[in-house]
Amino acid sequence: MKSLVELLHELPKNIAHRGARRQAPENTLAAFLLAEKLGADGVELDTFRCATGEMVVTHDDDLKVWSNGEGKVTKTPLKALKELDFGSHFSSEFAKEQIPTLQEVIDSLDKNSFINIEVKTLALRPIQEVLEVAKIIKLNNIYHRTIVSSFNPIVLRMLYKTDVKIPLGFLYQFKLPIYSIEYIFRSSKAKLQALHPESRLIGNTLMKQAISRGYQINTWTVNETVEMQHLISLGVDSIITDYPDKLHKILTKH
Repeated sequence: MKSLVELLHELPKNIAHRGARRQAPENTLAAFLLAEKLGADGVELDTFRCATGEMVVTHDDDLKVWSNGEGKVTKTPLKALKELDFGSHFSSEFAKEQIPTLQEVIDSLDKNSFINIEVKTLALRPIQEVLEVAKIIKLNNIYHRTIVSSFNPIVLRMLYKTDVKIPLGFLYQFKLPIYSIEYIFRSSKAKLQALHPESRLIGNTLMKQAISRGYQINTWTVNETVEMQHLISLGVDSIITDYPDKLHKILTKH
């Protein structure tokens, strides 16, 4: 009979998508800290490099989407970004909530919280973004509790060349055979630790292929109870959700 520790190990991680974004403004310290209180094992967040070089946490480069500012995150210095309100769009309760830097998120979270860092860029040579993320991971020595994901394979290939110890996950939302994903990374010899497919792409075939090749499967964005239960039964490694409290209750029953 398996021990409780072994059974718990087999359950997927509960990863809060941009924090507890249904109860606090997404990608803010308020959302990340609330996610921990709601039972999340970790958080998923989005990063851009701002004009002064810091990696800041937000989902969109357009400041109008989540703040009272205008222009591009990537064209704005950190000091100016910190003067903007990233909370009032959600509720007056969160008025003047600031955009956090990646370092501030790491400093604020529990030392055992897992961090899925998504690097957002379409650049063909995202050198500065890669170097900055790699530097932060190394400086904080969080290799054991982080993974860097991206839809942009160039980011992951460059990260592997920069620091082979950084765990990497490839994000995708269209049906891609695993061998075609491996072909994308073959020339750079980059080693993926995980595949991050949209949840609708996951079935028994993908799970068997991933397990046989040694990949973890971390999936997104899963908000319905039935789908959560189905993915747990399939054996995925992480479930990224907008409702970490709901997933926590289901995992606790298991």
